Amino acid sequence: MANMHSLSPIAVLQLVILFTQGYAFEFFFNRILQADNNSTGVCTDPLTTYITTDRVSTSGIVFAVESVDTDTVGPTVVSMGFNVDSSLMSGSFEYEVYALNVDGYYADPVRGEDILAELGFDYRGQLDQWTLVSSGVIYQTDLEISISTLSTRPEYYEIPIGSFTETTIPPNGGQKSFYVTLKTAGIILAEPGDLALNDEATLAAGDQGGIRPKILVGESVINYPFISTSYLYSTKVFIGTVLFKKECPTDAPSYAPSDVPTESPSDFPSTVPTYIPTSLPSSAPTYHPSAIPSITLSDSPSVAPTLKVEEVRSGLLLSLNGPECKYDAAGNPVEMSQAEQDAVAETVQANVAADAESNDVYNTQASVLGLNIDCGRRLVNRSGEESGNHRQLPSGAAAVEFSMLITGEYRPPVIPGVEAQPMSRSLDLGKVAEDSINRDPEAFVRDLKDRAPPDSSLNEVQSLEVEAAEAPPEGQEAVFTKKPTPQPTNPPFQSVILEDSSSSTEKTILLACIIATAGIVVILASFLMFRFVSRRAVRRYDEELERRERKREQARRRRMKKYNEAHVEWADDMGGTNAGPKRISSKTDSNEVI
Repeated sequence: MANMHSLSPIAVLQLVILFTQGYAFEFFFNRILQADNNSTGVCTDPLTTYITTDRVSTSGIVFAVESVDTDTVGPTVVSMGFNVDSSLMSGSFEYEVYALNVDGYYADPVRGEDILAELGFDYRGQLDQWTLVSSGVIYQTDLEISISTLSTRPEYYEIPIGSFTETTIPPNGGQKSFYVTLKTAGIILAEPGDLALNDEATLAAGDQGGIRPKILVGESVINYPFISTSYLYSTKVFIGTVLFKKECPTDAPSYAPSDVPTESPSDFPSTVPTYIPTSLPSSAPTYHPSAIPSITLSDSPSVAPTLKVEEVRSGLLLSLNGPECKYDAAGNPVEMSQAEQDAVAETVQANVAADAESNDVYNTQASVLGLNIDCGRRLVNRSGEESGNHRQLPSGAAAVEFSMLITGEYRPPVIPGVEAQPMSRSLDLGKVAEDSINRDPEAFVRDLKDRAPPDSSLNEVQSLEVEAAEAPPEGQEAVFTKKPTPQPTNPPFQSVILEDSSSSTEKTILLACIIATAGIVVILASFLMFRFVSRRAVRRYDEELERRERKREQARRRRMKKYNEAHVEWADDMGGTNAGPKRISSKTDSNEVI
């Protein structure tokens, strides 16, 4: 802790809070166990960078690792750990880690002020010049608390050593470049602050001092995969851990104390407890009470408040609906395997974890207490065979109801001098899980299919229903059900017993009939409308012709009448002689000349 003065006051306060909650102790203790008791048989020396400035989330980062000048062999990287923003996680993150094929920096370190200037060499965006050393999928349950980001949310993921190809850093101050990326934005980096490109990044307090390799300041990548456009890169600091291979210590520790005490304390506490307890109190609270109570009272109360932890228990009913049921040779529905039940539990746990932590509930666990397979069956008799040798046909629908138990630990923030808030009685993890799943059920189904075995019926889930339930008493086995499901009696096999059809098929047929009927009605209505309009037009045309004919007839009669009247007057004027024009009868055309 000699370098605590280089941190901001807020960072120091957050670090103190983390230590009082036990996160920092747990983080360092896990690192010690990992370094000296790794299950793979590989001992590691972790080197962790520390965030001292603003954090950012992006797709990836390119950076270099440099060996010590006096190292004539070169360290070997066996794994890496990095931090992700779980609030941007939609079920899971896919990650990839690449190592540059050639040794040295990934781009020319000598750069001018012109960001568009051409560099001496630049391997950014040239993925064929990089070798994939690790890749995989990160789920919410894979994340751990990280002290390097000063967050109480699980954000740290460490690649399993067996999933990382060992990469050696060149000796004598040589460099090896790495490209760490997610396929979607979500990796946490830090602003460089006063650091420049290829400067040594700030290390966690426990990793400072001594002759160690250097993690250099790199550049962020804004998309996947990276591209060669140089002005899209900006200086950022890798926030995480690089694990170097080291020689494992001997298996048998020395039980005799040393004759002379060491001149300086070790960086980490010892992993083996002493046989004789010390008379001084411990500086950090223990996670488990001692077997024997204290005999004497302490003169002064402890500075750090006691960790307040309450267990939270809730139930959950989850119904997954699929296309059909599957039966075994005996005619019984195929049961869910343990791997399938674990996939369901892990998916529920991953979905509820983030929302639970917003209510100060950590270490969320989900387990399947029981399940009920509900599906209609179609039994068809094989004629000429024994009644027991019947054939099962898949039904049209299936539903698997899971009765689940969700537990967690209520751990409110511990601030020195401030009393921890008691847990609200209204806090219900089952309701939290119900709201979290219903918020995006499609994402839940996608996450479930990613976790399910390849040949599992869970990959055919189409919809789901979820409901909070009351948890059974601790130690008592119980199976939740929304309503009693009666067991149907086995019908005789000599006849066709039941012929169920899929409800979705019936709806489809009904919808098709409705659409066809509506189409016929529309066609008939259109035909009748056309017929009505055409008849009305013909009638109007006939009426117009008749009207015109009447008008011509009336005009002809008026002309004939005038002509006859003129003939009579002319005859009277001539003294009754027969000379002159003849009288025109009503049948004579008025246009005829006499």
